[in-house]
Amino acid sequence: MAEDPEKQWQHSDSIDIVVEPEVLYDMVTNPKRIGEWSPICRGGEWKNSGTGKVGDVFTGRNVVGDVEWTTISEVLVADHPREFAWLVAPDLGGVARWSYIIEPTDNGSRLTETWHVLPTGREWLRKNRGEDAPDKRREAARRGIPETLAAIKRVAENEAANGC
Repeated sequence: MAEDPEKQWQHSDSIDIVVEPEVLYDMVTNPKRIGEWSPICRGGEWKNSGTGKVGDVFTGRNVVGDVEWTTISEVLVADHPREFAWLVAPDLGGVARWSYIIEPTDNGSRLTETWHVLPTGREWLRKNRGEDAPDKRREAARRGIPETLAAIKRVAENEAANGC
């Protein structure tokens, strides 16, 4: 049986974090905080008084090297404290889907971050950033997700230890 070609455009990783799922969910669903742990996204803002419900929209400010850009994302799943997912660039038909899945563990939570660049995203990247842009973005996500998860763990456990 042939492997699904779409699999190469998806990546996920998980980490165990010693904080309760509710605390972790509140943390990772706040776009203002993402700059504390993401190697690319420097932060974001809810638009139109959004609070993280399905259909709410937020912006994200991203930086890679000397390239900076802003994204618009729409919340697809807001299942407190289990899952938060969003679609980047819904106005373009969606270029990527990101999600956090939070599972309770004996010591706190297991956080899984998943990324899937969609066919429309790959085409947009080729057209606007060059033929090799989709591959570069895929590799950045594969490196960035474990880095992001490790930073979330560090921030969350530090806050928990300090009573924040």
